[in-house]
Amino acid sequence: MQVHARNFVGIDLGGGKGKTTGVATLSLLPESTPDVPALRVAFLEGSLYDEQLIAFLLEQPEQTIVAIDAPMSLPVCVRCTLPTCPQASACAVPEVAFLRKEGELRPRYSLQGKPRYSPQGKPRYTPYTQRITEIILAEEHGILPRETLGQGMGPLTARMAYLRRALQPRFVLQQNLLEVYPKATLAQLFPDPPRPAVQSQISCRDANGRPVTLQGKPLAPRFSSKRAELYKRSGDGHQIRQDVLRDLPALRFVGPKWQEPVVNNDHLFDAVLCAYTAFLWSRGQCEPPPDPMILEDGWIWIPQHASKR
Repeated sequence: MQVHARNFVGIDLGGGKGKTTGVATLSLLPESTPDVPALRVAFLEGSLYDEQLIAFLLEQPEQTIVAIDAPMSLPVCVRCTLPTCPQASACAVPEVAFLRKEGELRPRYSLQGKPRYSPQGKPRYTPYTQRITEIILAEEHGILPRETLGQGMGPLTARMAYLRRALQPRFVLQQNLLEVYPKATLAQLFPDPPRPAVQSQISCRDANGRPVTLQGKPLAPRFSSKRAELYKRSGDGHQIRQDVLRDLPALRFVGPKWQEPVVNNDHLFDAVLCAYTAFLWSRGQCEPPPDPMILEDGWIWIPQHASKR
């Protein structure tokens, strides 16, 4: 599905009382064509607290899509409306049942790739801190996102819930308001080259062609992206961010010294990635959820893998 839009706002959301929020805007230039788009990039620096951020977004033109790297929905148990709790082990709510089934099917893995099962009774997933989208990113794409209500994420999730309500009805989730994850965007767009297969390694697959262990258990994904892993806190981070901005197609920056603020500021760089993901989403180039139920539960939009583009 493609959505007609000409303005894309990306937000790397920080704490409501901090100075770590970055905002970037991508705008389609008049000379753009469907086959050869051209995007102009602008960005904001400084303290962006709730009132300033809401005012900025409400002033955007009609054909605007906003993408933010913060949870836009709560885990299923937190938003539950059942009169009594049947407990996760017996709950029939589809999202809880999905997490329970996935937890039973998938073992944990050691650094050597061997199955490592949890102690008896220890849950693999917790439906009061995690959502299905986070499990799919980790298990199917090899990308480990932050848990919606995991350690340190509570305040950010709460701020996003406030902003989402304040922005309605102007911005509606899954219509012109998207949840994204910059690290996942990089991992999908810039994967490492595949490693040569080891001929002596035994390989087993299930009926769907997915690799499994000798016992029929799903194998842990082995995707990797050095750019996604090292673009922030590493000695090569500055150069990696420069290379990413050079390699993203269809980007033009405002001003002759655009690299210095964006490359030197992690939050502005992430904001550009958020906006770029919204642009790809509008062109139908993001991974859809495998089930409509998951979309309602909350979905982190990521670009199609480079191998599919």
